[in-house]
Amino acid sequence: MRKILVLLSFIIALGTQAQFLNNLTVTGSIANAETKMLYFSKLAGSEMRLMDSCEISSNSKFYFSLNIEGTNFYQISNGGKQYAIIIPEKGETITIDLDAQNMMQPSNISGSPNTIQVYDMLKNFSKYDASMKNLETEYQKVSGTAQQDSVGQILAKQYEVLNKARLDYLKKEISEYPSLASLLFIDKLPIDENLDLYEKVDKVLFKLILGNF
Repeated sequence: MRKILVLLSFIIALGTQAQFLNNLTVTGSIANAETKMLYFSKLAGSEMRLMDSCEISSNSKFYFSLNIEGTNFYQISNGGKQYAIIIPEKGETITIDLDAQNMMQPSNISGSPNTIQVYDMLKNFSKYDASMKNLETEYQKVSGTAQQDSVGQILAKQYEVLNKARLDYLKKEISEYPSLASLLFIDKLPIDENLDLYEKVDKVLFKLILGNF
């Protein structure tokens, strides 16, 4: 009987210890670092809570190994205002190469589908925004001139087409791959016209919240 109790105690202790084993690894490189330290933080309410830090090696490499409770928004920063967003899941091994001067444009990401989705959407959305801004600039050039009616109408139509393509892309991405990453973009869609998408994202978030407990 004593042997059984000892064995049972060992199994319980082992299970308790396993809860605290590191379940996330984040490695990579960072160029143009302003300090020798990198910081890993978690979104907690409306604030970021520091979870871990590491020293950048002489060859600009970094390594984090830590335990996360579940999928959430996390940040890697070099101590300044710049930061990179990652949305990891338990058990992932993530590689990300950063530039401290522009942390939101990593040159390489692997090992985290949610994080990859964030930066893919940012890249595609930025292309639409840049094209639309160019059209706005061109329109300002002809505004108040004899060309405003002719050229201006053409530019306005092109802007309308681009904006529709931009929103259609966003709808398709969120509809096919609803995830925590969707929260960064869904507010760009009018809720009254896209209630189904908002409900879809809400269901995903609800499952994530349950999974974190």
